[in-house]
Amino acid sequence: MAGTGYIWDVSDDEYFADAGNSVSNSELKDYRTDPDLYYQRHITKSIPPLKKDNLTFGSGTHAWFLIPEMFDSLVVEIPEEVLAKNGAKSTKAYREFADEHPSKMLLKEKEILQIKAMGRAAMNDPTIASLLTDDGITEQPIKWVDSITGLTCRCKTDRLLGRATVDLKTYSGNPRDMWAVARHIESMGYHNQAAFYQDGVTEFTDEVRPFVFIFIGKEPPYPTATITLSQDWIDAGREKNRSSLNSLSESRKLKNFLPSTHGQIVCLERPGFAAFRDEWELN
Repeated sequence: MAGTGYIWDVSDDEYFADAGNSVSNSELKDYRTDPDLYYQRHITKSIPPLKKDNLTFGSGTHAWFLIPEMFDSLVVEIPEEVLAKNGAKSTKAYREFADEHPSKMLLKEKEILQIKAMGRAAMNDPTIASLLTDDGITEQPIKWVDSITGLTCRCKTDRLLGRATVDLKTYSGNPRDMWAVARHIESMGYHNQAAFYQDGVTEFTDEVRPFVFIFIGKEPPYPTATITLSQDWIDAGREKNRSSLNSLSESRKLKNFLPSTHGQIVCLERPGFAAFRDEWELN
């Protein structure tokens, strides 16, 4: 018998507008970074969300890989003549063009060609092709209740298959450089995401399904890697999520979103990696 999870059929706008009622992985990440940032960005909304331009290329890539049949209806190519001479989106003509297409992903011709080239390279890998095309649910929001805090949580899986949950990542480096990818996963907190999504899917399906990352390089030859994380790494993310959810629940009850360092002078210890770097350079 499944837990508290259920399919939540809402639009993207409704999904992101639900921050005051439920908690997503990215919102929990903001809370970890700074509770006040979380409060002002997601509760009072006095801090605007990240600029859409920062996310458009990634959104376009997701559309091409996950819902290719809708790509042409979602994406509009930016005419070269509305851009600045250096290609920047800084002109009055571009702003007017953007106002004419308020609900579209606006991409330059070279970005669209890049996305399609990435897609061709990825689909040459039979494992990736299978993960992207096998029967399953695509870009589906899920909601569930955290059993310890009672907080309602939500996630939006890229692909939910019977055998795995799949998440697509574009990557500026080479995904075949596993050392670099491991550092990127740790620094971006993707192990926290894997644990958060896995818990949500388990609440919905009553099964602990593997969480699989597809990394796709953004530069030729557009290398790819399909990656799962060790159980220890996911458990470390789950432990961090538990601490953050507990703290967020307390912040909400007390209506206090000041960081623990508020009003204090903080003494920092030198991080271990710095000493390791010194030793490495000396040798």
